[in-house]
Amino acid sequence: MATTLQRPLLIFGLRGTLIERLHTSKLPSDITVNPQHTFGLHKVWVRPHALETLVALSEVCDVALWSSTTAKNTHPIVQGVFGHTAQGAAAAAASSSSSNSGFSSSGFSTPPAVSIPFKFVWTREHTSTDDFRRLLSSQHDDDHATIKDLQLVKKSFPDVLLERTILVDDTPSKSRLQAGNLLWLESFGEKNFASDDGMLKLKEFVMKEILPAPDVRLVLPRRL
Repeated sequence: MATTLQRPLLIFGLRGTLIERLHTSKLPSDITVNPQHTFGLHKVWVRPHALETLVALSEVCDVALWSSTTAKNTHPIVQGVFGHTAQGAAAAAASSSSSNSGFSSSGFSTPPAVSIPFKFVWTREHTSTDDFRRLLSSQHDDDHATIKDLQLVKKSFPDVLLERTILVDDTPSKSRLQAGNLLWLESFGEKNFASDDGMLKLKEFVMKEILPAPDVRLVLPRRL
């Protein structure tokens, strides 16, 4: 008798993976694609096909979000773009911090078009520092480099199987502790606002190779 496989858990990064967020003072002059959202003094671009792909994948997979930005900056964006509201302590912390900073989901110019059922939304507070990248930083982003340890997910959600867990991120070093679970998506930013097809490639890969794999590490890591 065939064994029923547990639904895969896809854990997505946020900035550079699903969205790009730029302060109005740092907008390149050659951007020709309008942002989908205005968020206070920030413009937010959603990766092409991200919303419909997340909706489709959530029917056959569990989906979660793990951002390397702080809770006060993450939760309002996740609510404003993906229609997911933080719960419990995370909601209280995000609300307090957002009120103090003026960074809240009520500042979005348009309401979310969907509501993505994320299993959890984690933030920088759930990561550890990548001391190696920070020590040898060659660009500003390296100063804030983080590591995402899937063992923490397993500890918080005992039903999660690492052999069915995929970390979807545009920064491969974040998966250094479990590199065999990485699905490396090309970074989303101003260079590919209009032409990016990364989410379409991801959906096809998940449907064809991840869903039937008894252990996703047999087909990962992979770069799309």
